[in-house]
Amino acid sequence: MTHSLYGIQLQVLFTGFAANTVRWAMPWLNTYTKTTTPMFEQTLHNPKHLVRVVANASALVQQSDQGTALQFTPSSALPGVILFLKGVPAVQLRLGPQMPVQNRN
Repeated sequence: MTHSLYGIQLQVLFTGFAANTVRWAMPWLNTYTKTTTPMFEQTLHNPKHLVRVVANASALVQQSDQGTALQFTPSSALPGVILFLKGVPAVQLRLGPQMPVQNRN
C-alpha cells in the first residue's frame, strides 16, 4: 500500500485492469474445464473468489502435444478439477529455496 497520490492512482488502475482481465478469463476458463466440481463452479462465477482460491491452490502442470493440463491436487481447495488448455504454453515454477541434489552412495 502506498500513501502517495500517484501510487494510489496506479494501484486503482492496476486493480481495475486485473479485475476486468479476470472477468474476461472466466468464460474462457469454463470452456477448458475437463472435470469440475460444485466448488469450482461456484468459484468460477465470482472474480474475487476465483483469484483468491485458484492463486493459492496447488496443482500439477502436465505438457503434451495436445496442450497443457492443469490438475489441482487432492489437498488443494479444488480437488478433482482439471483444466485442459489447448495450445496454451505453461511453465510450472519451483517454489522455495533451490537445494542442490546430493548423491547418496
